[in-house]
Amino acid sequence: MNKFKVFFTFFAFLWLWLCGIGAIAQCFHARELAWLGVLMNAWALPIWMLMRFLSPQKYAGDLRESPAFFAVLAGLAIALLADAERGWPVYLSIYNLFIALLYLHHFSAVAHPQMPQIDEQFPDLMLLEQDAPDKSALWSAAEHCEGENSPGLLVIFLRGPFCADSRRCLAQIESQRAAFHHRGVDISVFSVSGSRWPLSCRQQGGLPPVSTLDTGATENHLFIAPGAAPLWAWGWQCDAVRPSYWLVDKEGYIVWRALPGNYRALPSLSSIRDQLYRLEE
Repeated sequence: MNKFKVFFTFFAFLWLWLCGIGAIAQCFHARELAWLGVLMNAWALPIWMLMRFLSPQKYAGDLRESPAFFAVLAGLAIALLADAERGWPVYLSIYNLFIALLYLHHFSAVAHPQMPQIDEQFPDLMLLEQDAPDKSALWSAAEHCEGENSPGLLVIFLRGPFCADSRRCLAQIESQRAAFHHRGVDISVFSVSGSRWPLSCRQQGGLPPVSTLDTGATENHLFIAPGAAPLWAWGWQCDAVRPSYWLVDKEGYIVWRALPGNYRALPSLSSIRDQLYRLEE
């Protein structure tokens, strides 16, 4: 199912780009306003997602990707009003709307397996060592918290460096990490392809804040989605991480968790701060 979503998403965005290019050609050839609506309708979502990827600190999304969705509907409205004969511009705009809805509500959805429950021990993880990427090391939440004057730990799993929302989450961590440390709570971030993250995200505070999961380790299978990385990233990474958030006490037990149903709708760090009281109970 993951590979089906990946291939559909790739060809859907490729179609939207090509449809926009065709609409530009028709704007110069036919000089009809309806094709301008098709251009807006086709390119709204790809351009918005590209902007979010390049500037995650500046552009924030939501489940509907409201700015892009508004432009998609506006383009459809222009095509409907300008094309009195109800020709190709109208049909293409409706088809593009259908593609956008499928992507927003179905093909960016995340299916989580049976995950650890609250009051259960957080599972150990296998991490690739930074200096020796071909070697793995065991990571335990209880050992990480041991000896620290801390009520617990926030554990974050991010989809990957190819994901705009993962990059935005890292930007939030950078801006709010001091607030968490003030409460005595450290933040551990796990993902894939550690070397592909921006250098500023990998070298901060003495240890790399993004630790790389071993995608082949059985200990990590709950958090790894095989073949779920975007098709354009398969040259260096085929798997993605299922995004999730966990509050773990200093003994390694889960006190709170968040399992997003869509990788574009992640909880904010400010909302997670409201859950820190659970570590103090």
